[in-house]
Amino acid sequence: NLKNGAYRQQLIAFKDTAIDGLTNGQDGQSLESENDIKFYSIINDEEKHFVIQTLNTFNDTKTIPLGFMVTTTEIHQISLDYVEGVFSNNQNIYIEDTLLNITHNLSSSPYNFIGDALELIENRFVIKFREALHVNDYNNTILNVIDNVTELIFTTQNNYRIKSISIYNALGKQLAIKNVNNTFVNLPIQIKKGQFLIISTILENGQIITNKIIKK
Repeated sequence: NLKNGAYRQQLIAFKDTAIDGLTNGQDGQSLESENDIKFYSIINDEEKHFVIQTLNTFNDTKTIPLGFMVTTTEIHQISLDYVEGVFSNNQNIYIEDTLLNITHNLSSSPYNFIGDALELIENRFVIKFREALHVNDYNNTILNVIDNVTELIFTTQNNYRIKSISIYNALGKQLAIKNVNNTFVNLPIQIKKGQFLIISTILENGQIITNKIIKK
């Protein structure tokens, strides 16, 4: 949904006569024009955009990747319009924002995000039916981030090694990325006063740590 009232709808259904791949006669292709809002599901390696996707019998381990393109850089919203069957009986629907490392329960409330205008994104959102378990013995205190004017310095505790660092602005645009294998990393970047940044750090063991910082 956009503030100006424009919107796109996506139908996801489960039937025992369908398959989890492309099901002829049950999956529907989007008919958008080049500069329309786009919001669609992705079926395997198909290049087409689908606004109706029918999968085989429901189970909560299934995932559905979504693609989108918006026409304005502003706050957009993903919400549920109507549910039935298992979803009207306490089965939650989640959306994962892989850019911000956030999983949101759409059954409880809409999800708001900022997207860049006219940029086609096919790897940011995933529909899920089971909330990820976050089981670990450490938290963000394991990672220290220091602003050293012309660079950010990253250090870890207990010899946890950093695998990669990605930095994004408030619009979700990637500003920097660095692949490493160390407990100490310096990443050249100048941050303006008042600038909001999202830092996604992946440790060698696969743990993802997300920091949100504002330059004071």
